[in-house]
Amino acid sequence: MPELQHYALWDESLEMVRDVVETHRLLLIPEESVLSQPRLPTFDRMSPEVIERLAKFQVVQLEGPFTKYPLEFTKRATGKEAGTYHASPFVGPRLRWILPAVTKDSGLVSGTLGMAKTYKNPTTNEHEPPSDEVKRAYENIIATMKGHLVKYTPAKGETVWIGKHAKRQLDEGTVRLGA
Repeated sequence: MPELQHYALWDESLEMVRDVVETHRLLLIPEESVLSQPRLPTFDRMSPEVIERLAKFQVVQLEGPFTKYPLEFTKRATGKEAGTYHASPFVGPRLRWILPAVTKDSGLVSGTLGMAKTYKNPTTNEHEPPSDEVKRAYENIIATMKGHLVKYTPAKGETVWIGKHAKRQLDEGTVRLGA
């Protein structure tokens, strides 16, 4: 799955989401890990409710003109969450964004914006590759995100993308990479 891995502070993540949604006129669907009903609200902008939802579970699906099918939910049959639902990231198509986090002990944990290798067509039940429209949207969103990020190469490791404020705090020693 193509993805952009990145690090950022919470406020930077929210600003990136806001910018991406406004710039590309996308809808956002904050996920929940456990749903009692097979539905999730859709939002056309950042709002206090979106921020509250993202604070609980830092995953959002993005949909736009490239989205052709409604959300699909799967009911869990076993385990402690049996009878609850979760949203599939492989129908739509939609892009799934796991927002970066900062741990209680100031470790930066990466987030990812991902595009699935295939998406399920719920009409045929066949898996199809992303359309050119999805690929273009993904690349355009990445470009917008990179406007908020800078490249950083740790002493030992590969170059990563990191929020500008997170990079400043990393340089000051108030945060560190990793959990």
